Amino acid sequence: MLCGDEGHWRAGVYSPAATSADDCAELERHSCPELFVLLCGRLTLVIGEGKARRLVELSQERPILVTAPHAGFCPDGPHTARALVVERDLFSTAYGANADEIEAAIAADQNWK
Repeated sequence: MLCGDEGHWRAGVYSPAATSADDCAELERHSCPELFVLLCGRLTLVIGEGKARRLVELSQERPILVTAPHAGFCPDGPHTARALVVERDLFSTAYGANADEIEAAIAADQNWK
């Protein structure tokens, strides 16, 4: 993380090693939204929708707020793109192969916040 305001938010740089959607076997969902802003390169988010996945290529100067399960990849090679990411500084995270699996895990987690 680059910076933040304790108890409120933090900002960092996201640059995934994955180079294709097939490399994104696991998606994650936080208990808060994440704001992504592409800084350079080509970066695609994999968004989970039920058991399906949708690809969203980021565009410079077009922020995207993500609340769904997601992962990301750089199609031009590992770490060839960077995005600014802003999120709360305290949150829970659930992982799974698809959105349905993640939502079931969240429903069973009494500590989800």
